[in-house]
Amino acid sequence: MSANGRFIASGSKDRSIKVFDLQTRLQACCFEEAHQGEINSVAFSPDSQHIVSGSEDRTVKIFNVATQKQIQQFDASTEGNFFVINFFQSKSL
Repeated sequence: MSANGRFIASGSKDRSIKVFDLQTRLQACCFEEAHQGEINSVAFSPDSQHIVSGSEDRTVKIFNVATQKQIQQFDASTEGNFFVINFFQSKSL
C-alpha cells in the first residue's frame, strides 16, 4: 500500500504489476511483463514514488511509478525465489 493509503500494488503469475486506486476502485496503471517469471512480492517506497518487486526469475526490480519505467535491477546469484520484499529507510547502513 502507498504511504498515503490511496494505492495498492499487486504482482501476479502473468508477470505484471498492477496498481489500483482504492478511492475509485479502478486500475491506475500496469507494468506489463515486469519480470520473466511469476511476481511473488511488491512494495511501495516510503515516498510512494517507486515500486520494488521480487520474482521467480530471481531478480529484484525497482520501477518509477510516474514514468512506469524500470530504473534498477538486482540479480540473485543463488537458487531460490523472492517471497518477501520491502524498502528500508535509513541514512546509513
